[in-house]
This record gives sequence, C-alpha cells and structure tokens, in this order.
Amino acid sequence: MDEARACLDRCRVTFTRLGDDRSLVRTILSTLMISYQKGDFAGALRLCMEALEVQGRLNDFYSEVIVYNNLGSLHLHLGDYAESKKAYEKLLSLSSRAANSHYLAWAYAGLAESHLGLGEDAEALDNSMKAIALAEALDAPFDLGVSIRVLGEVHLRRGDYPRALQELNRSLPLVQKGGDDVEYQRTLKSIEKAESMMAAGTGEASERQSLNP
Repeated sequence: MDEARACLDRCRVTFTRLGDDRSLVRTILSTLMISYQKGDFAGALRLCMEALEVQGRLNDFYSEVIVYNNLGSLHLHLGDYAESKKAYEKLLSLSSRAANSHYLAWAYAGLAESHLGLGEDAEALDNSMKAIALAEALDAPFDLGVSIRVLGEVHLRRGDYPRALQELNRSLPLVQKGGDDVEYQRTLKSIEKAESMMAAGTGEASERQSLNP
C-alpha cells in the first residue's frame, strides 16, 4: 500500500498540473481507500472532502455516488451518525433519480447503520431490509453481506442475541468475499459481542422486544 500511495501521489501532481479533474478525483478516491484500509478514517475523510470539492467541477455521476458513499461510510466509522445520514440521504436521492439499484442498496444499508447509531431502531430495520432485498436481486454478495451485518446489529441492539448471531454468521462469508478487511473485522467483532452476550446468560429478548422479520 505504501508503494501504491507513492504512485498515486505522483499521479495527483500530474493530473492537477494538467487540469484533468476526472482523473484527479479518482486518484484521490484511490488514495482515500489506502487510508481507510489502514484505519486512518480521519485522514480518509479529509481526502474525501477534497474529492467532493473536485467532483463539484465535474458532471460525473459515478464519481459523485462514490464520493457520497465514502463520505457516509467514513462518518459512520468516526461515530458522526447525523453526518453519515445526510451523506446517505444524498446518495439515495442520486440513485433514485438514476434508478440505479446497486447504489440504492448502498444508500439503504448506510442509512440503516446511521439510524442504528442514532438510536432509531425501527428505521434501521426497515432500511436494512430494503438493502437486503436489492442486494439479493442484484446477486451482489458483498453488498448483501454488509446489509445482513447491519440487520444482525439491529437485533443485537434489541437484545435478540440468537437472531443477531444467526444473521452475523450469515453475513461473514459474504463480507469476506468483498476483500474489505475493515468491514470483515467489524463483522467479527459483532459476532464476538453476540457470542459474549449469549454466554453471559442475558438470554433472548422478550417477545415484545423481538423484531420481525
């Protein structure tokens, strides 16, 4: 990744000098992913804001949806759920206008996790189910895995630990296929938490608390 970063830094200088904003924004987004995979979410967010500024000079749908998806994800990792919600709402609007189911699945999964962070469990459940339905229809394993992981965390929040563990274990091999180590480790931690809560004898949530489906 260090060698990749050095190459991308050289590309960035060249594309800036040439005024090639389309290549520049994609270079910044690639650099952002290196910071993300290293766990430097604050650094990745700074790069994302730079990409957003450059993207504003373009009429490039692909770059725009990628920027807003990354922006939402980074705010999630930094615990700023109100800002992540705003970013995913923007992504939802863009994807809805373009009728792009793939990006819609990203938006709903991100919104679900944002709602979960804000303590809005019902909204989190609703959006996670929408994301799952879209990802299943698209046959997109990684997107499906992330959506199921969020659903598992909704059940974890509500105290339905057996159901949470079931969904989280179902999500793990799908997430692993995506090659995103940050997401994979996050799923593992959620599984460990669910197992720990069950081992502690806290039991299953009451029927009143349990979520359906």
